[in-house]
Amino acid sequence: LTACARATLLHHGKRFHQEAIKLGLGDCILYHSLMYMYIKCDQLKQAFIIFQEMKRDGFARSATTYNIIIYGFSQQGLIKETLYMFEEMKRSLIQPDITTYRFLIELCAHTNELKLGIKIHEQIKPLIDKSKILKENLIYMY
Repeated sequence: LTACARATLLHHGKRFHQEAIKLGLGDCILYHSLMYMYIKCDQLKQAFIIFQEMKRDGFARSATTYNIIIYGFSQQGLIKETLYMFEEMKRSLIQPDITTYRFLIELCAHTNELKLGIKIHEQIKPLIDKSKILKENLIYMY
């Protein structure tokens, strides 16, 4: 799936997805890989369906799960949806991490949402010294 995502070979990824369903395969790693593959192949709607199916199928969502879907929405510049998933993550008592904030800062930079970026910057001050990438993204945003 990772190879399909990198090469944006959607048809191969879909075929693997169908085989996994037929064989009854499923774990968090598979769901994450499918979400990522669909996002990289510009199939965000399908990635979101996988995100929803994960909960329906009894798998706990993690920071990684939310980070993948937040990444997908942010890459499309979908501010409202990205922030909704971020808030849902927090409501689910899943702690946002450096990766989460990285995607949010990148979204603010690419969509010229400086006010939102400043607000996020305030929230992540304790994390900034721990992450070179956060520092770089903040510089880029400003």
